[in-house]
Amino acid sequence: MSNRGTVDDDYLERVRASEEQPPPPAPARVLMFVLCFALFLAGFYLMGLAVDTAEIWLFTVGILASGGAFFVGLTTARHL
Repeated sequence: MSNRGTVDDDYLERVRASEEQPPPPAPARVLMFVLCFALFLAGFYLMGLAVDTAEIWLFTVGILASGGAFFVGLTTARHL
């Protein structure tokens, strides 16, 4: 046990671990996020437009676009 007023090694290790910051994301990851997010929102827009116009093919394209953006974002994030 350490005396009051002294700093022990466990405390120093906790402080050092809390001060470490992860590296900033690569520009390719940021670009991939922006593109996937735009495609995801475009898919929602197409689904909403399909409800107004009663077009099933447009709704299907919206679902495929949103699902595809989600899939691409999850599968390529590890490789960038």
